[in-house]
Amino acid sequence: MRSRRFVHVLAGVSLVVLALAYLPSFADPASLRRWTKEDGPYESVGAWLFLLAAAVFALAYSRSRRDARARAYWTRRFLLGHPGLLALACVLLLACLEEISWGQRLFGIKTPDAIARVNRQRETNLHNLEFFHGHGQDHKRKSGWELTHNLDRLFTVFNMTLGVALPLAYRRARLRAPLQRSALPILTLTVGALFVVNYGASKVLERLAREHAVVEIKECNAALVWLALGVAELVRPED
Repeated sequence: MRSRRFVHVLAGVSLVVLALAYLPSFADPASLRRWTKEDGPYESVGAWLFLLAAAVFALAYSRSRRDARARAYWTRRFLLGHPGLLALACVLLLACLEEISWGQRLFGIKTPDAIARVNRQRETNLHNLEFFHGHGQDHKRKSGWELTHNLDRLFTVFNMTLGVALPLAYRRARLRAPLQRSALPILTLTVGALFVVNYGASKVLERLAREHAVVEIKECNAALVWLALGVAELVRPED
């Protein structure tokens, strides 16, 4: 019961911070772009939040070695704990490294010419490659097949699936046992639902501000939600 109250408080605090983070959307376009620029406040904070979230999920994975839920997985012969938590830690670490272009600017590493030619910002990362970008060279949004490999959209699907869809499915009695036997992590819906709030707010404010820069705030907030989900996983009682 105590952990449940803590999770509700955690979700409430996260919601308030998430809402406050969108305040620059109401400022003038120049100020919004300054806050969300490359290596600016939002991108830097987002990278740190992804890193912290990865560390917290790594701790949750270590803790899951003593958890009966983890012992129900077929991968128990190969891994010491819940494989889904370890995979999440790796994905979130990858997101952090992508945000800082794999330390390129920190260490003054020049982008290889082969990558610079196909990277929208001439950086050493994946999410700004032409193939994964959501907008074409003419700044118009791509459509159809081209949007199926847009990393921003894929990350949104990833967030909604793990943060909302799977926890909802787990509440169905007939799906609970199959999900327990899978290697999928079942996270806290109370916190994961914030992904829906974040996505909806970003779409509304992007239209009001008429600035694509709002997406940078959405990404930073997504990192915040992942950190909150990791903390919620740590306080979950062991079976």
